[in-house]
Amino acid sequence: MLKIIAMILMLIDHIALAFLPSYSTPYLICRLLGRLSMPIFAYKIACGFSYTSNLKQYTKNIALMTLAAQIPFMFLSYGSAFKDVLYSTSGLILLSHWNIGFTFLCALALLYFINSTHHLPLILRILPSIVILILSTVADYGIYGVLTVLLMYYFLHSTKRYKTRGLMKYTLIFTLLTIFYYLTFFTDVALFMISMQLPAILALPVIYFVPDKSIPLHKSFFYIFYPLHMLIIALVAYFI
Repeated sequence: MLKIIAMILMLIDHIALAFLPSYSTPYLICRLLGRLSMPIFAYKIACGFSYTSNLKQYTKNIALMTLAAQIPFMFLSYGSAFKDVLYSTSGLILLSHWNIGFTFLCALALLYFINSTHHLPLILRILPSIVILILSTVADYGIYGVLTVLLMYYFLHSTKRYKTRGLMKYTLIFTLLTIFYYLTFFTDVALFMISMQLPAILALPVIYFVPDKSIPLHKSFFYIFYPLHMLIIALVAYFI
């Protein structure tokens, strides 16, 4: 159920990005609603890591989705200018900014590393984690996205024990993470970016209170939906 909610919110966000006048009231409302989708997906990634019976296959599925989504993602991002940008950069633009699938792959790598290196000295645990975070900077949401998955992982396991207290604790942590991350941009629009992203913290109450019931959809539905919906939106926007 949570994944379906996140998919609907993501769809609303991307439709607004492609078709609505920038910074109009409908545009801002849709984009604000869309901010909830990433942390919900981050939570589901944390669940996938925690409960999958085959982490290798789970990671492979996300990697394939990431590759399939890259051209639609860039097409949606650049719109009608995509063809010219692609040509002028000899295709290298496709490697400069990856979709959020790459962010989630980095998050899975970090979770795996954290959970399998308790025996190593602290310095040998910190340095690879830093490398993973640096790698994530070439993808959508970057370090913020990876840390959100990490936060959701601990939130997932905390609420089992601490219930509402865990919800309050991690909502506060997520709020601080959002504020401090966007303040690091040191630009005049930093406060605007914070105000646009802060609604994302509402994802935690949604995750906590909405029953995550299974919906009879094929397990590959999301992996197909992510690249396909961006491709359809981008094509429609390009030709109208």
